Amino acid sequence: MKREKNIDFDLSQMKRVRPVPILNLPDIVEEDCYEAPDGVPYLVFACKPASRTSQVCPSCGAPILSVHGYLPKRRLVHDVNIGLTQIDLLVKVPRYRCDGCGATFAHKFESIPENKQVTHRLYEQIRRDVFVRPFTDVADDFGYTITTISTIFDEYAAELETKRGAIVAPRVLGIDEKHIVHAMRAVFVDIETGTLLEMTENNKKNDIVGTIESMADYDKNIEIVTMDMSPGYRSWVQECLPDARIVVDKYHIYQDLAGKVKKTRTRILEYLKDSIKKISDPAVQAHMTDVYTAAANNQYLFKFGQEKLSQKASRLKAMADVCRTFPEFNHLRLLKEGFELIYDCTDRAAAEGVFAVWEELVPPRGKVQMEEWKKKHNVPPELYSEFRVFDRTINNWREEVFTYFEPGYKVTNAATEGLNNMIERFNRLGNGYSFARLRAKALLWHLAAPRYRCTLRYDSTSASATAKPPQTQMSGFVVHDADLLGLSVPVTSYVPPQPILQITEVDVVREPLSTFRYLPEDFVPY
Repeated sequence: MKREKNIDFDLSQMKRVRPVPILNLPDIVEEDCYEAPDGVPYLVFACKPASRTSQVCPSCGAPILSVHGYLPKRRLVHDVNIGLTQIDLLVKVPRYRCDGCGATFAHKFESIPENKQVTHRLYEQIRRDVFVRPFTDVADDFGYTITTISTIFDEYAAELETKRGAIVAPRVLGIDEKHIVHAMRAVFVDIETGTLLEMTENNKKNDIVGTIESMADYDKNIEIVTMDMSPGYRSWVQECLPDARIVVDKYHIYQDLAGKVKKTRTRILEYLKDSIKKISDPAVQAHMTDVYTAAANNQYLFKFGQEKLSQKASRLKAMADVCRTFPEFNHLRLLKEGFELIYDCTDRAAAEGVFAVWEELVPPRGKVQMEEWKKKHNVPPELYSEFRVFDRTINNWREEVFTYFEPGYKVTNAATEGLNNMIERFNRLGNGYSFARLRAKALLWHLAAPRYRCTLRYDSTSASATAKPPQTQMSGFVVHDADLLGLSVPVTSYVPPQPILQITEVDVVREPLSTFRYLPEDFVPY
């Protein structure tokens, strides 16, 4: 692995550059320029102030025109790169004494912020880049330590946080929790726009209630809250938003269902493996082993929904073979697809009716009831115990689950799925950010350092572009704009097409960040 080199040299080892390049800094004059030896991409400029007439005393405001010496050392200032070449300035800094109050102070530059070793333009470039690039890359580009770059990011994030102002409560609030930087954090999203509103340090009651109540007009604006099936969140939301309706997120229900299906599938495979070994007929055993292998290897069979299964005939055939051969898998298919039918319903009554039918497929508790259920479905009830838990969860959240099917309440937390991808993207860029910095990236990215794209449009359209040169018929000859043999011929000027230069400035300042943009194109509930 090739390691970076730190190369040290002083001006005596550097070569003067002639003529001296111009840096285009408005209040600085380039006196000299030195380039590093051996082709190292590095230039040092010796500079001085272009003028001292704008200086005023910071104590009394009197204009200062006289110099009272210079700082003992030139000020070292970093500037933006020229291509791949790093640029440093050694700036001669005058000192002034006020004749009125006697105060002394150093020259203030328009191009260089006070108490910083960078030009304004480099400082702004770093502030822009740290929000869209890894800190390590920005540090390498400009020759800074990661600590310095991180400090600039923190300062800018604090400034943008103030600019962001108070959160205005949305009509539909999404609450979720994510494991971010080694801990569970609460996440708040405007469901209708997909905008990330807040990420909190923890997911405790004080964080949830405090964040909601910090939103402007939260008690008037928030009509719907969508969340997963977290009992704590439900009671805390009901406490601070008694008039809001809670809707359990459809995709969290699907994720829970997928988890039960996966565990049940594993249990069925273990059960069938032992059953197949006990078959005495070799041909039957071989056939069932082949189908079993297909069921074990093709995990998508019990992961995809009907729509994705139907995209390929081979998938449907594999599912049919598995379910015909093993009634245990067929019952798992009925449990999965039967529940999914609930979300095809268009009203609450229909959804609750489908749910009632689906519950008949779930094995009951009690020895007598289980025996009757086993006779009806001809499969071992203990294989499907995971669905008892799932059924109980749905019933505990029955009101919030079926509110989804009422008019005006069909909302989901899909934006939070995009949020996962967005946070992972920022985390990859950061190579291990702290939670505070990751939060700042996710919340403030769209406010940081707007970019502009300038384009040139070449327009060759002119009034005479399509006109033919005028012609005059004379004595059998065609004469083009001429006076032949002293004969007067009317001359009409012909202007060839002329390019018209136009500059179009396109403002590409980013809109408030929507997590919807991070949803995969083939996004499915689970």
